[in-house]
Amino acid sequence: MAQQNMIDHLRSELHKNIAQKDDKKPQELKKKPCVGVYARMRIKQLEEQVKRLEEDLRRRCPDSISNLIRAMEPSESDQAKSAEYEERVKSLEEEITSLKTESEHRVNAIQKEHQVLELDYKGQIASLKLELKKMKMSTDKVSTRRGKAGSNSRESTYKKPELPFSRGSRRRDLCSREKNVPPGRLVSKQEAGEVDASGRKQKKDMLEAATQTDECIERFMELKDAIKNQAKEMQTIEKLHLDADIALKNAQMEINDLRCQCKTGEQNFAEREKSHKEALAELNFDNISKEKDLVKLE
Repeated sequence: MAQQNMIDHLRSELHKNIAQKDDKKPQELKKKPCVGVYARMRIKQLEEQVKRLEEDLRRRCPDSISNLIRAMEPSESDQAKSAEYEERVKSLEEEITSLKTESEHRVNAIQKEHQVLELDYKGQIASLKLELKKMKMSTDKVSTRRGKAGSNSRESTYKKPELPFSRGSRRRDLCSREKNVPPGRLVSKQEAGEVDASGRKQKKDMLEAATQTDECIERFMELKDAIKNQAKEMQTIEKLHLDADIALKNAQMEINDLRCQCKTGEQNFAEREKSHKEALAELNFDNISKEKDLVKLE
């Protein structure tokens, strides 16, 4: 009891010194700087003395109620660990939410871009297909005209020049006239020039059609390559999305592990509290039995 009274007296003195230190004005502190240093030293000495007296009490009376209450309280290391775990769980949850929102925004933007590019490529492919059809039709027409001109020149006989009704008929007539000329007769310069001009024009049309078809094929192949590249990009994006999902799952598992550790810590604390309560109950029972024995002896 004397030690407890001494501890209380020292604590009250410590509180008084702290209050006096807080109530001092800056001017007084400037005038008397040594008083503040002495007060701090005195506070440290009193705190050390209080700690020593508390340790002596614990050693002398380990089964006292105050010591049992102190033992029931969680240690500083457990409190620091629980606070650290809680902060880590909060930071991981915030990181998971930010990663989820970022990945969702990224995937939505990429999907929109892919849809726009797909529609654009489809339109370009359709237009190129139409151009290819037109080129094929034009080349087929030119080839049919050429075949008809050759067959007519072989089958027909020499006739007098007549006024043509169209370019094809005029050219066929000229070719037939050129081939069916008798050996003794010469072709006129006008007829020969017309035949050469028609042949050159036909060759030019064929070359233009061939170049246009080649250009269409090149554009079609470029579009195919672009679509393939876009598909590869989508595959890489899907892979990144899967990696992000795996990272999120791992973070969630880590959070669950931390929560399990916190639960086990709480369970251990509850078990310790229960054991301390049982010890207190046993001490109370022993005290009551001792008191009864004393009463009987009296």
